[in-house]
Order: sequence, then structure tokens, then C-alpha cells
Amino acid sequence: IYQSFAIQTPAGVISDGVLQGDIDGFAKYLRNMIEEKNMRTKYAVFTVQSTKIATREVKLPFVKANRIGAMVAANAADYFPIDLTNYQISHNIIGTEEDEQGKRYKIQVLAAPKSMFDGYVQLAELCDLEIVAVDYAGNSVYQVAKTECTGGANLVMKVGERSSLMMVIENDSVLLSRTIPY
Repeated sequence: IYQSFAIQTPAGVISDGVLQGDIDGFAKYLRNMIEEKNMRTKYAVFTVQSTKIATREVKLPFVKANRIGAMVAANAADYFPIDLTNYQISHNIIGTEEDEQGKRYKIQVLAAPKSMFDGYVQLAELCDLEIVAVDYAGNSVYQVAKTECTGGANLVMKVGERSSLMMVIENDSVLLSRTIPY
């Protein structure tokens, strides 16, 4: 990241990770701030924290990395016993482990409502930005925390308005990750 800034999200524009309300007005405000800060990027990554995003940690056999997506998709209904028609499924490798069954991947699998992405697509278009990714806050926190938490076991907490994320990291590996809604 070469430049950054923080702005207050106007009231009523976001609720539990879903953009709603006056997205046009928010886009205009955001575009003005980007111009004011002399940022010339055309790309955006949105990081979303929401109680509507379901997460599961699963263990998969150690296979070629390009096969993991197919394995996750094939077993998604087992991870999330809901109608997945209206959900986007994603995964992230959070570590490896070895036990009596051999070496396995620890995978974080996410299910997010497809409708959640509509507002971010609309916001990006209104700001003349191309979406590179829509990331889950838990993964974003992990990516930052793993570089800072280099020794021993560490508890990392991200406190949000409607939920908090707690994560235990040891040696670049997530031992425990929980989202606590309130």
C-alpha cells in the first residue's frame, strides 16, 4: 500500500457488511476524497466484516494447490447445510498440519450471500474503479497479523460495530478463529 486514508462512512450506507441507501452519494464523496488525496489508482479491494458471512475451518488432504478449489466446491454443501444457490463460496489456505493420517491443509471456507456483492460492484463502477477482490475481514486481519505475530501464540482481536473477530495465531498458522456477533 503506497497511500491510504480513512473516511467516516455516512449513516445508513452500510449495515452488517451490506451497502444500501444512498450509494450514489457515498460514491461521489469517496471519488472526491480519492481526488483530494491525489490517488490515481483504478483498482479497489473491499474488505467486509459481516455476520452474514459463514466460515468453516476444514482439513483437506495434501494435494496440488490447483485442486483445492474443486474439492471445496464439491464438499461445500457438507460445510454449510443451507441452499448454496445464492451464496458465493471461497477459500483460503491458513496452514498445514501433519498427523497420523499424513500431511493435510487447513482451509478456511467462506460462504457469503451473492447479493452482498451487488453494492460493492455498484460502488466500484460509480467510482470508476475495478474490483480486484472482495475480502473477508478475518483474512485481511490474518494477513497483517501474521507478519506482526512472529513468536509464540498470539491473540488478535478486531472489534467491530456488530461483531468482533478473535484469532489465535502461532507460527504463521491460525489455531482458532471465531466471529462473535452481538
